[in-house]
Amino acid sequence: MKKIILLFVCVFALSSCYVSRVYHGNTSPSTPRIKVSSHWNHSVLFGLIPIDNGQQAATHVGGRTDYVTVYKHSFLNLLVEILTSSLYNPTTTDYYIPVEELKEDKK
Repeated sequence: MKKIILLFVCVFALSSCYVSRVYHGNTSPSTPRIKVSSHWNHSVLFGLIPIDNGQQAATHVGGRTDYVTVYKHSFLNLLVEILTSSLYNPTTTDYYIPVEELKEDKK
């Protein structure tokens, strides 16, 4: 029993959150940005088969050409994956727009 508990502790301690950023348009890593949308992506069988048909970034960023897409496996995503024995593999996609564009929209 102690070995099983130690195994679970090691899995949680050694697991990390995967993050990938894609910069679209005239954005850069130093561009100040604000989060405008977040969406869970659903897949099954170790992430090999997507359940949803994907998503269109334009619907989340309002048709803007300058935005940042962040794909990640958060702790909650990994917890759900472990609880389902990797039969269900969620990931999270966050959308960010530059702060300057948000200020232009308010004018």
